[in-house]
Amino acid sequence: MKYFLPFVLLLTVLFSACDNQDITSESSPHIQKFYFSSHKDVPGIENISFTVDSVQCLIYNKDSIAYDSNLTKLLPYIQFTGSPNTIQINGKDWKQTDSIDFSKPVSLYVLSQNKKGEATYTITLNQHKHNPDEITWQPQTPITLPAALQTCNAITSQNKLYLFVATQEGGMLFTSNHADTWANSSYTEDIAPHSIGTYKDHIYALSTDGTQLYRLENDKWITIANNLNGMTKVIGELQQKLWLTGNQAGVSVLYCYNGSTLQQVTDATLHPLFGIEGSATLVTPTALYLIGGRYNEQAQNCVISTDNGIYWTNLLNQSGKYAFTARSHANAVAYYQQFYLFGGISTEKNIETTIFSSENEGYSWTAIPAYQQLPSSYTWEEGSCAVVFNKNIYLFSPNATENKIIPYKGRIRKADFIKQ
Repeated sequence: MKYFLPFVLLLTVLFSACDNQDITSESSPHIQKFYFSSHKDVPGIENISFTVDSVQCLIYNKDSIAYDSNLTKLLPYIQFTGSPNTIQINGKDWKQTDSIDFSKPVSLYVLSQNKKGEATYTITLNQHKHNPDEITWQPQTPITLPAALQTCNAITSQNKLYLFVATQEGGMLFTSNHADTWANSSYTEDIAPHSIGTYKDHIYALSTDGTQLYRLENDKWITIANNLNGMTKVIGELQQKLWLTGNQAGVSVLYCYNGSTLQQVTDATLHPLFGIEGSATLVTPTALYLIGGRYNEQAQNCVISTDNGIYWTNLLNQSGKYAFTARSHANAVAYYQQFYLFGGISTEKNIETTIFSSENEGYSWTAIPAYQQLPSSYTWEEGSCAVVFNKNIYLFSPNATENKIIPYKGRIRKADFIKQ
């Protein structure tokens, strides 16, 4: 019998705790969880966490909802502390199967089950106010040249921006750490600016006659290979090799350099449009691209690509509606999971002014929307170049009459969005 009293006391405490919990549940007007399932009009909303502040009666999200989402008909999932007697949205009775317009802050009134507790929550769905895919363009300080410009090309290496310029008086190299101020030097080697690429954080270039391969070391050109035959373009690095094109007796050939030896790749499968004149080079971590060009005096809209350096194929159905307009000598960059194609020369030798982009790695292309267009002050000229540096696109447009290069900086808004 000596254990009977404590046992009774324990039961009393347990039943008392249950009674208090029921009372709290019946009298509480508060919310425990608030979330959404996936919705076609609001991409990714199922992954967004909402803060429920029961002290200030606020519900909100820190991570912004996509700019172009439609918030007018959404059905939230709300978990209450108890079973409310009354729920009202913006002053009107609400059933949990009715969608809500969240384009503006919503007032949610809750009356507890026993009608002794009430609360009014303000629900705010924070959405991006600016289009994250908008690109803003700004002209930069012109780069003055000592002589008439012929062509230029820009490339990045070791967190530095390099601008190679061919003038009538020789080659010029401009370098910058932030693309605002430039240091310059000259060189006597006959470098072809549009035959420059990177390999293992070094810059490589071909001579204009295709007989020499150089590497840039401490702003000096070192000869890597000479007495070459018909080399035309440095493509870029893939599979730990540097890939180059050549043209021998009118036939396109492929070469690779492994850091010590440059040799022809004789077992490669090359598309008939591989290595044609004036194709734009684009390099990603997983593939190489040669875009457009001129074949039999006709501008092309091909996208010749490889993911292993050996097998090259055309990704683009040139006759389809998802092709870009045919052009040669255009500029291409990969920027925030899209490819962009600027300028170029048509078959009739006219400048192509429509800018195209691809969001599926070159398989289809569309003209860029108005919110990405360059200002009317920008003019593409033959010899222009483009590069991505410090989350910006830089376009360098030559002004031959004034011996200047006009840089334009483009920045996509999402580059500055901070995920909370």
